[in-house]
Amino acid sequence: SPWSSYDFADSAGTPVASAAPRRYFQLRVEFRPADEDAEESEVRAVELRASAPAATDLIGEVWPLRAVAGESTRFTYVLRPAIAPGDPGFDRLELTSPSLLESVDAVRLGDAAVAFALTAQEPHRIELAVPRLGPGDSGALLELDLRARVLSYGAPFELQAFDSSRPQEVAQRVNP
Repeated sequence: SPWSSYDFADSAGTPVASAAPRRYFQLRVEFRPADEDAEESEVRAVELRASAPAATDLIGEVWPLRAVAGESTRFTYVLRPAIAPGDPGFDRLELTSPSLLESVDAVRLGDAAVAFALTAQEPHRIELAVPRLGPGDSGALLELDLRARVLSYGAPFELQAFDSSRPQEVAQRVNP
């Protein structure tokens, strides 16, 4: 289907990220007048800004698939990027989850350990700097070893990639 699932945005400029590059954008506006007695509402402006994707495709998966709720568990998130010539690539990753994200212990590209740095860490969000991946890294596996406490059944680990030299661009979601 050319349509992805609904993503909420607000008037504060919340980014809406597509799972993959799309030709079309569908918009739904819900009117909620400040004055309940008002008979009319209006939209004064809609601003859309598109960002070129960091890679042609990003596919990821997490292992193991099962964990004991509340118990600290080691997970490996494996990312396989498809980065074509002309794609800008990426050097930052943001992992979010309703699970408690405790640490990132190692990062590997292929079988080789690579340097990384945590640039932000919150209970449900970790951002890290990794070596820049470009077209020469297309198809190589990037593995993140992390520890987390899963709090509910089916809790997702969502990963986004972005280029730190383009801070105004929208991060690209990794397809599960």
